[in-house]
Amino acid sequence: MEYLALHDPLTGLPNRRFLEIELERMLTLAQRENKYVCLLYLDLKKFKPVNDKYGHDAGDYVLKVLAERFRNVVRKSDFVSRVGGDEFIFLLYDCKDYINFLERILGEIEKDVFYSYSKKISGNFGIAIYPDDAKSPDDLIMKADMAMYYAKTNDLKFYLAKNIEIKPQDSKENNNNKF
Repeated sequence: MEYLALHDPLTGLPNRRFLEIELERMLTLAQRENKYVCLLYLDLKKFKPVNDKYGHDAGDYVLKVLAERFRNVVRKSDFVSRVGGDEFIFLLYDCKDYINFLERILGEIEKDVFYSYSKKISGNFGIAIYPDDAKSPDDLIMKADMAMYYAKTNDLKFYLAKNIEIKPQDSKENNNNKF
C-alpha cells in the first residue's frame, strides 16, 4: 500500500507526494552539510502531438521508456519523480555539474522512441538551486516551475530561476494590498 501511495502507477517513478518527502529530507541534509540541491523541473516538448496523433497507448509507452532512461541516468544520491502528465522533477544533491546532467537527460529524451514508428520529443527545463533561489521546498518547486515556463514560452532548453525577475505586482504581498 505504501508503494502504491508514493509511486506513479504508469511509470513506477516516485510521485509528487514522495517528491515532497524526499525534497524536505534532502534540503534538511543540505542545510546541515552546507551543500546545494538543484531542482530541475522538466516539461516534455512535442509530447502532446504523440497522444493526439498516435493515441494514449503510444504516449504511455513513451513515458514508460523515458522513465526507464531517467532511472539509468540519475545517481544514487539523486531523485526523479513524475509530477504530472508529461512533467518530471529531478533533485540533484550537491549539484556541482547540473548542466552536464541536464544535457545527458536531454540526450536521453531526444533519442528516438520506437512504437511501430519513431517519435521525436524534447524538453524544457527550469532550474532552481537551494539555498540560493529559495529556502523552502514549495518555493524551490515554484521557482523552478516559473523558470521552466519561461524556457517553454521562449523556446529555450532551460532557464535558471535566478534570472527570473518578479515584478512588484506579481508578489503576494502586493496582491494582498489591492483591496
